[in-house]
Amino acid sequence: MKRVIVLQGVSGSGKTHFAKELLHTHATDHPRVISSDDYFTDSNGYKFDPSKLGLAHAWCFRSFVLALQGTADDFIIVDNSNASAEELSPYMLACAAFFAKATIVRVDCDLEVAAKRTTHNVPTNAISRQAARIRESNEVIARRGWELQFVNGEK
Repeated sequence: MKRVIVLQGVSGSGKTHFAKELLHTHATDHPRVISSDDYFTDSNGYKFDPSKLGLAHAWCFRSFVLALQGTADDFIIVDNSNASAEELSPYMLACAAFFAKATIVRVDCDLEVAAKRTTHNVPTNAISRQAARIRESNEVIARRGWELQFVNGEK
């Protein structure tokens, strides 16, 4: 059975750092990180274009479904903010459809710390809105019985 970690956290909370740690600790599980950020990365490096964010998330979800269908990846990590229940739902539904064990891992971090270290120049007010959507997602996560774990992203 495939295992999936769907990361949730504000920009700058340490999600990507945590995903890299998981890659190393689960190396024998054939891990794979899937992130919308990869859509903006090419041979010239990372070039974020906010007008293409919808395309990036669609590309990320398609990559995720293909990984669920494939045989190469036993442990899949989704490295996006996934701040709202609406953003989490497609990943969790796909896990159910493909009989994968899914866990949401919320990477907690002080908002001021996150704002200082975000690599995407996300404004502080946008990070605060992400945090509010994450708090609002608690009800849906509990109601749907999705597994939720917490890690400290301030390391």
